[in-house]
Amino acid sequence: MKLKFWQKTYILTLIIFLISLNAGIFSLAVYTHGRDMNAERENCRAEVYYIAQAFERDYSDLMAAGHGADPKLLTDSYCAFYAKRGVLLEFVKDGETVSGTFTEGRRDIAADTEGFGKISGERYFLVSTTVSDGEYSLVYGRSFAETDRGFARLMITFVLISVVISVLVAAALFVILRRVSAPLDDLKNATGRIASGDHSVKADESAPGEFGQLGKSFNEMVDKINGQIEELRKSALLKQRLVDDLAHEIRTPLTVIYGYAEYLLRADTSEDEKINCANAVMKEAKRLQNVSEKLLDSAVMRENPLCASPTDLKAILDDTASSLAPLAREKGVEISACGESAVAEGDATLLGMLFYNLAENAIKACEKGGKVQLFCKAEENGVTACVSDDGKGMTADQLEHITDPFYRTDVSRSRAIGGAGLGLTLCSRIAEKHQAKLSFRSSPGEGTEVFVFFPKSLAGGDNAITT
Repeated sequence: MKLKFWQKTYILTLIIFLISLNAGIFSLAVYTHGRDMNAERENCRAEVYYIAQAFERDYSDLMAAGHGADPKLLTDSYCAFYAKRGVLLEFVKDGETVSGTFTEGRRDIAADTEGFGKISGERYFLVSTTVSDGEYSLVYGRSFAETDRGFARLMITFVLISVVISVLVAAALFVILRRVSAPLDDLKNATGRIASGDHSVKADESAPGEFGQLGKSFNEMVDKINGQIEELRKSALLKQRLVDDLAHEIRTPLTVIYGYAEYLLRADTSEDEKINCANAVMKEAKRLQNVSEKLLDSAVMRENPLCASPTDLKAILDDTASSLAPLAREKGVEISACGESAVAEGDATLLGMLFYNLAENAIKACEKGGKVQLFCKAEENGVTACVSDDGKGMTADQLEHITDPFYRTDVSRSRAIGGAGLGLTLCSRIAEKHQAKLSFRSSPGEGTEVFVFFPKSLAGGDNAITT
């Protein structure tokens, strides 16, 4: 089974802690025991020195008294006295034991040395020294069994403490790591749900510290992904609708062309009928040509970089009004351009297409006797150009879709005059290419105003305005 990150962290941290804890406890126990052993040995040495001094004094007094005193009585008394205090003594003279309480006989230990030995299964500290000017060798032995048992009890106590602390630390570490790793588990589950297609998942941002920031960043990433997915979905729908609208758009003129062509081939027609049929075919062919040109213009503009240069908008509006004057006269509409000269950074050809399409749509929206006005105005934060008419106007719903490809506010009227439904789409893309803002203001029966705003960064700065 593959361990999770928090489980690996838990095991590794616990192992390091247990090793450190037990090493520390063992070192402390050994240090304590060594200190006690040193203290006991010092006590033994002091006691040996005291016994030796006392024995030499008593032995000297005994020898001074004379009268056949027996030194063995003195050595026996010393051995008996200290045996009651848990100390073993042995007096050796000329290699023979005079008196002693060692149950296993005299210890084989060199004079004036010390060390440990086993007696009756217990560990004894042995010290050998000479007394009475070297006449006697004194062997001293004290049991260290109680010290060893104390060390054993100390080790048991430390082991129990180690076990208790280890259990408590293991439990606390488990709880802490589970709580700390919970946000990571949530993020893991969230990413799994996203991978399975659920993009509505959200991570917990209330976690403390970096995990809360991580959750917040994760949610921002999900929001951006969802936004991009929504944009892709809208783009796909728009492309599909464009294909559907294009198919629908070209079907009508193709049907008309095919019908008239078939009629000319099969029917016995007069010259006037042939001319009428040819005019109808040319009209529908012109409509197809308009559609293809608009689509081509849009594609060329999208693929090619913008060649911007200082452009006089007033001059473009004047040229637009002059170019559309014949169409306006034919419709009985008055068209004019006014305002002050203003310079914006842009492509003169594309800007000409932009205002031409806007003005052409304005003329088509007007009835006989209507007016179309083009003007531009320099402002502090940029340049605004406007195309206004007093035509039939549009509703709010129509304004929402006005720049969609092949959208017509009046399908029958637009078809009658050969509109392709792509003019405002192209205008929107030209404005976007120039980083300009295209906006509409219209009400049914009150006409329409179309504003194109060029920010100051695109309006040539302070040198853009001339009067």
